[in-house]
Amino acid sequence: MNNELIQTLTQIYKKNISYLKSEHQNIFEKISSFEKKSVENYFIDFIDGSFELTDGKGKRYYNCDPFYDAKYRAENINSSISGIKTIHTSPLSPNKEHSFDAKLFLNQYIDLIKKKEIDENNLFYDKFIFIGTLLGVHLNDINKKIKAKSYLITERSIEIFRLSLFLTDYTDLAANSKLFFAIEENETNLEKIIKEFLLYRYESNAFIKYEVASDSHIELLESCTNIISGQSKLVYPYSEFLENYICSMRNIKKLKTGILNISVPGRVFYDYPIMFIASGPSLGENINFIKNNKNRFLIISVLSSLKRLEKEDIIPDIIISIDGNKTVENSLPNNEKYYKNSLIIASISTHYDVFEKLNNDNCFLIQTHLSLFEKLGCVQGVSVGDSAIDIIKKLGFKTIYLNGFDAALDQDSGSTNDNLHAYNIQKDLEITNILREDNIDYVNKVLNVKGNFKDEVVTTLYYKMIIDSFNDITRDLRDKQIYNLSNGAYLNNSIPLDYNKLNLSKYEILNKNFIQEEIKKILLKSSKSSFSKEDKDSLELEYTIASDFEHYKKNKKILKSSILGQIIIEYKYLVEPYISYLKNNSNIQAKVLDNLQKKQINIILDNFKSASFKP
Repeated sequence: MNNELIQTLTQIYKKNISYLKSEHQNIFEKISSFEKKSVENYFIDFIDGSFELTDGKGKRYYNCDPFYDAKYRAENINSSISGIKTIHTSPLSPNKEHSFDAKLFLNQYIDLIKKKEIDENNLFYDKFIFIGTLLGVHLNDINKKIKAKSYLITERSIEIFRLSLFLTDYTDLAANSKLFFAIEENETNLEKIIKEFLLYRYESNAFIKYEVASDSHIELLESCTNIISGQSKLVYPYSEFLENYICSMRNIKKLKTGILNISVPGRVFYDYPIMFIASGPSLGENINFIKNNKNRFLIISVLSSLKRLEKEDIIPDIIISIDGNKTVENSLPNNEKYYKNSLIIASISTHYDVFEKLNNDNCFLIQTHLSLFEKLGCVQGVSVGDSAIDIIKKLGFKTIYLNGFDAALDQDSGSTNDNLHAYNIQKDLEITNILREDNIDYVNKVLNVKGNFKDEVVTTLYYKMIIDSFNDITRDLRDKQIYNLSNGAYLNNSIPLDYNKLNLSKYEILNKNFIQEEIKKILLKSSKSSFSKEDKDSLELEYTIASDFEHYKKNKKILKSSILGQIIIEYKYLVEPYISYLKNNSNIQAKVLDNLQKKQINIILDNFKSASFKP
């Protein structure tokens, strides 16, 4: 390599470093930190007149001229490109009880899309992901061809990315596009960056295309695909927000105890070993162990496991219910003794029909998806299992044993839950090939993850969301221990433990009645049961909702900070990718879509107004 060529590469590198230092300080600092280590595992070689990326063992990553490779990729991008669909194109099943259901509205856009099927090879590019960089030459060539509005640039190795700075002009990519970098990030940070990428020009999320640098980046592709899959607004659409506000108003007025304050960490369960019972497929396998030792542990169960506990004559000490859906009612035992005398911690937005059955002197509410009272804190989680762990963590514990927290399918039958679960179904265990099937289906799409007792177990994208949520919730445990007795997925920050190897001699028989009374006293002290005029800004739901709506009627403007604003924002995140796709990929007039959207928003507003009532 002659001096002139070396000088050119050095100039490109300095230009990139200056850009990163100015616009992406975190990447600049990563590179600076790496350079101080003086480590070399990868090299730019000049072989037979061409550049090549090699490693310390002599492996070549191109085996051709990188500039020829870049030109070939760019020229064939429309025939070889893959992508991730984040919108549904099959009819959805809405809640027939509500005219404001998000799925009902989305079906109207799906009907329009059916008139012109999605063309995955069309020339419309807006968001693009580079899965791996290698030396990065192809990034500039592809950008000249597609001119995307935003790019997510990912690479597992900071060293390889640094080498790309010598051959790739990142300032050229940034000239007309927004750049997001995820370089040598762990799963948590990768998810955070992808969320930022999705929020930017969110209306362009309908079909996000990507290009994989090499076979060695397939694992990174899987990570990106799974994270994007988990961000679907259909997991918790805006209509759920509105329904939950309506239920919350009714529940608060009839509540006999109070709303728990979880904003400050407590020590409620600290003195007792906890057996937490979820409703995964392995619950039935471990149930005899639980039954024989039920008085040695404080039994905390999710509501959906109660029918299994009823069958085994196990009365839980504490029941946690998070779901706001009316169908939760189907999980209640036939015999009331298996829940009426237990302490109950239920979501503030529990469906009012279910709340009528749970509401007694032992039932406490807690904020889950809705934060109506900022000072009382809010639960984190995507399901009852991980949300319950967050509740237990915030109320304070020392030792917890997980049973039935599989976050995976039964490895033989494909069952999603314990066979007494009200909605247990069986899935096909065949692993989905994400390179061939890029439609997002977080309920049915299956993949392998690390197992608790096995090398790998089969799970769904939805369960993968729960795993990630659990890992996030339990990141900082300090003096706490979590033992996982479940025969499912491995959970970070937990210790796999076969229940046959559990040393029970250290746990004495507990005085359950005494413990329940003591815990109840603590919960009463840490809950808010009365509301004064001083709470108006954070409470008085009729006032809040009515004032939001009156402000809109008067000013024709929705305050983003208001409850109504939250719902409209959720609505926009959900439908605008459909609108954007239809505007750019069909002959449907923009005016038709605008009128349809206005009509739908008016339906939401009408339902919002009717939600302001005094039962």
